[in-house]
Amino acid sequence: FLDVGIGGSQAGLIFYGRPVDKWRFKVDLVIGADLFQALASVDLVDTDNDGDPDRVSSTTVEAISSIVEETTITWAPVDQFHVRLGRLRIPFTSQSQSHFMTLMFPSRAEVNEVFLRGTDLGGLGEFNLGDGRFRASVGLFNGTNLAVGSGNIKGVLLTGRMDLNPLGDFEFGESRVEGGPFLLGIGAGLVYNPYNSYDSAGVRDVLVNDLRASVSLRMAAGGVYFVTEGLFRRQVDSLTDRPLMDGGAYAQLGIFAPAGVEPVIRGGWAGQDLSFSARHTVWAEGGLNFYPAHTDERPDAIKFTLLYLGEFRLTEREYAHGAVVRAQVKF
Repeated sequence: FLDVGIGGSQAGLIFYGRPVDKWRFKVDLVIGADLFQALASVDLVDTDNDGDPDRVSSTTVEAISSIVEETTITWAPVDQFHVRLGRLRIPFTSQSQSHFMTLMFPSRAEVNEVFLRGTDLGGLGEFNLGDGRFRASVGLFNGTNLAVGSGNIKGVLLTGRMDLNPLGDFEFGESRVEGGPFLLGIGAGLVYNPYNSYDSAGVRDVLVNDLRASVSLRMAAGGVYFVTEGLFRRQVDSLTDRPLMDGGAYAQLGIFAPAGVEPVIRGGWAGQDLSFSARHTVWAEGGLNFYPAHTDERPDAIKFTLLYLGEFRLTEREYAHGAVVRAQVKF
C-alpha cells in the first residue's frame, strides 16, 4: 500500500504465510510510519569573535525509528482460540485493534494515543466464541516498546480485553464502503503496568504502578459507522506516593453515501493530572473521504481525504488549526 499526504508519506508491505498446519505468520512493514529527529551535528559558535564559544548550534535530520508495525507468529490449535507472539499492537481500545489502513481518519484519535501508542513485544491469547459474538484476549508484554533489557525501565505489562457483539461478528475496521446490517459492539479493556525506573548507575530510582481502563461502544448500519470510547488512568509512584489520574473520551461518526463520498467528524477530550494540576485538551476534526473506485470489486482500494484538524489546549490557552490532504492506495 501507499499513503501520501502533505504531512508525510509512507509505504508498506504485508506478508502472510502458513508454513504448517495450525501455525502462521504475519509481517507488516511500514516505511515512514515512525520517524524521529536524530541529532546530526553539534557546533560551537563564537558570535563576538573573542575566542570563547557563546552558544551551541545543532542540526537534526529525520530518521526511521522502526519499520515494523507487526511481526508475529500465531498458533491456532482450534478456531476458537489462538496465541500470537512477537511485536504487535496492544488491544487496549477498539481503535488499537484496527489496522491504520482501515481507519476512518488518517490516524487514531489523539485521545487514544495519549493513553497508549505504538507496538510492543509480548504474547497474546485470543478467544472467539459464538462466531465473533464474544471476543476476549489476555496478554503479557514488555511494557517499554523496546527490546528486553533496553532502556532504564524494567517491568511487565498485563492486558485484558472483552468485546460483546450480540447481533453478529463486528470487525474492528472502520470502513463501511460495502455497507452491511445493523451491528452493535460493547467492549472494555484493562492494562496494568508495574515497573521500576533505574538511574544511570543502575540503581533503582522509583517504583511505579500504572493502571489504565477503557470502555467502548460501536454501532454500524449500512454505510454509517459510529464509535465512542472513554479512558481512565491512575498512576502511583513510590517517590511522591501521590495518585496521578488522567481521563479522556472521544466520539466519531462517518456516513458513506452511494456517490462515493463519506463525511466524517470526530471530537475528543483529554484531562491530564486531574488529581493535582489539571490540564485539559480538546480536539476537533472533520472533513470528507472520497472513494473513486467505490463501484469496483475493491471499493476502498483508492481513498482521498480532506480534513480540518483543531487542537485546543484550554489550560494553557493555546490553539492550533491545520488541514490534511491525503491519498491512500491498496494493491
